[in-house]
Amino acid sequence: MATENIESAFALEHLQVAGTLVTPSVDFDRATGLLTLTGVSMPEDMGRFYSPLLAWMRKYAENPAPETVFRIAFSYFNTATSKVLLELFAICENIHESAHPVRIEWCYIPDDFDMIEAGENYEMILRAPFQFVALNATKAN
Repeated sequence: MATENIESAFALEHLQVAGTLVTPSVDFDRATGLLTLTGVSMPEDMGRFYSPLLAWMRKYAENPAPETVFRIAFSYFNTATSKVLLELFAICENIHESAHPVRIEWCYIPDDFDMIEAGENYEMILRAPFQFVALNATKAN
C-alpha cells in the first residue's frame, strides 16, 4: 500500500509517504532540501520499499537544493535498514563532496542508548557533517 504511493509520487518534486507499523514516514522535499525519515523501519520487502527512495535520492543528487538536511528520526530500525541507510548516506556524501552543503541529523530520545550508539557508529564512518538531535518522547513517534 505505502509502496504504491512511493512509486506514484516518484515523479513529483515532493515525495511524501505515510508511515505504517513497519515502514517509516517519508518526507523528501526537493525545494527546501529537507529529507526526513521518521518512525519504524522494518519492511518485509526492503527493496520494494527503499528502491524508489534510493532512486529519488540519486535523481535529487543530480541537482540538489542549495543546502540539504537529511533527518533520520527512527524509533526502531532493523539490520537490513542499516544497510540501506549506508546507501542513502553515501548519496549524501556525494552531494556534500560536490560543494553542496549537507548535514545529516540523527534524532534520538535521550535514554535510547541503542539509537545513540547506532548514530555514533554512523558518525565515525561518514564524511558528511553529522549532528545529534535530542528529542522528547512525544516527538519521536
